[in-house]
Amino acid sequence: MKKFAPALFLLFVFGLNLYAGDPTERFRLPFRVINNLIVVKAMVNTSGDRNFILDSGVSASLIFEMEKGDSLNMKMTRPIVINGMGEGRPINATVSFGNTLQMGKLTFENHALVKLEEQLTGLSERMGVRIHGVLSLGLLSPRYVYINYDRSYLEIWNPDAFRLRRRHRRMATMPFEMIRGKPFVRIKGYYTDSASRDLKMLIDTGASHSAWLTPSGQEHLIPGPRTDTLLLGAGLSGKVMGYMTRIQKFEIARYSLRDPLIAFPTKESYSGNYKYLSRDGSLGSEFFRRFHVLFDFVNMKLYLKPNRQFKDEFRFNASGFEVLMPIMNLPYYVVGKVSKGSPAENVGLQEGDHLLQANGRNLFHMEFGEVIKLIEHAHGSKLRLVVSRNGSKHKFVFRIEGGL
Repeated sequence: MKKFAPALFLLFVFGLNLYAGDPTERFRLPFRVINNLIVVKAMVNTSGDRNFILDSGVSASLIFEMEKGDSLNMKMTRPIVINGMGEGRPINATVSFGNTLQMGKLTFENHALVKLEEQLTGLSERMGVRIHGVLSLGLLSPRYVYINYDRSYLEIWNPDAFRLRRRHRRMATMPFEMIRGKPFVRIKGYYTDSASRDLKMLIDTGASHSAWLTPSGQEHLIPGPRTDTLLLGAGLSGKVMGYMTRIQKFEIARYSLRDPLIAFPTKESYSGNYKYLSRDGSLGSEFFRRFHVLFDFVNMKLYLKPNRQFKDEFRFNASGFEVLMPIMNLPYYVVGKVSKGSPAENVGLQEGDHLLQANGRNLFHMEFGEVIKLIEHAHGSKLRLVVSRNGSKHKFVFRIEGGL
């Protein structure tokens, strides 16, 4: 059995009604893709531009942390408890009403924001930029929202201004449904040539993985090789444990994606709510980054067309350790969690080691995303690291397993 370092999960369950101001007819909004996630700029009340993950897997906008001088409308608030993903306890939060949110040319008045009473640790360090919160993709309903992962932009239309163009007509279409402000689709998962299941899946652009299945979605599964139980990631309520495997393929609309990776969180990782989940699992951004995606929130249709990333292999972090960037805007990289029993642990790599070089390259001159690709995606090859620990340099050499 192989062991791997964790991925990134952003999951919680909570619903609020959101009220939007009148949009312009059509505009583009650039974004950054970090760890497969869409990061957009937005302003809250009198703040400057802040970094938010655009997340279709949540029904309310969420604030993780604020900068000095940022403010919420604290005159209209109420406390709530969020039962998020993870094995820990529920999270205390405060709902603040009457806020103004500006995203590109869209202004949302009387906007409700959920502010966590406890800081979500480790997210910004895993992203390489400070992340201030999550914006629900559902707040853009009832509009048309096109996501171009290749060129990193959103295109948003007022319903009256949208017209189906040739590029849209060439896309495959399928229905989706909105449940508590979140989009769901039905796809088919093939575990073998003769074993398949129809799956009701949440579209979750706020999760960096390709797919995960709930306990109900795991029923009748005939898995191939799989990992031991490991740390898959972290949700709002703590660590998410489970294992990973591959299935033969997913079919969505008229497209087949072969050998996708699937994570199987334990029942305990659902904070006791797995019996009430009205789905078989979720499809994350490692899945949808392979498509041009158009959400028709007016007619509840999803348009898909493969992009340049469609044939990319489904990969995961097989290095056995995380890479963190603890100081924003400074190319200072450290070792995060090291998976127990992994080659990284076996050679003596430790959490907190300062990463200096990887395969002869000086990491000080590299962007965070480049470091992640160099270290975490080097399947089937040797990794040569130079680290600093307590003022002394140490060298480590180990082979990264090819994976499942």
